[in-house]
Amino acid sequence: MTTPAEHPSSVPPPGTIDLTLQGSMMTSNALTPNVLINGYPVRAQYGFNRIPMPPGPARVDVSCQWILEYGRASLEFEVRPGEAVPVFYMAPMHQFSAGSIGHEPQKRKGVTATIVAVVGFVILVALMVALLATL
Repeated sequence: MTTPAEHPSSVPPPGTIDLTLQGSMMTSNALTPNVLINGYPVRAQYGFNRIPMPPGPARVDVSCQWILEYGRASLEFEVRPGEAVPVFYMAPMHQFSAGSIGHEPQKRKGVTATIVAVVGFVILVALMVALLATL
């Protein structure tokens, strides 16, 4: 009699998607980003998420939700049997930028625009205070 280990399996071993949602509720969004893998919703949290996957093509779609959906980003790749594929997502700084997704840690988009807007606002307030002081 033979053992199951001696028979080749017709089912390849699963792979995994090692999804890291960069940031936290304090630095990104109070709501966890929405994750779809091959069109199906997947429960994920900020930080590292290991998601078992059958071998084959995979598509990861991530977006954030506040009043509107924003920060959409997608990545397509192949999951090989037994392979762990790293995927990193970083939400944008504001709702008018796309998110960043890739196989390495990502940088946050929209930082420069946010800094320019804050500095512009501070200058506008300072000008208004100076104008009111002259009256």
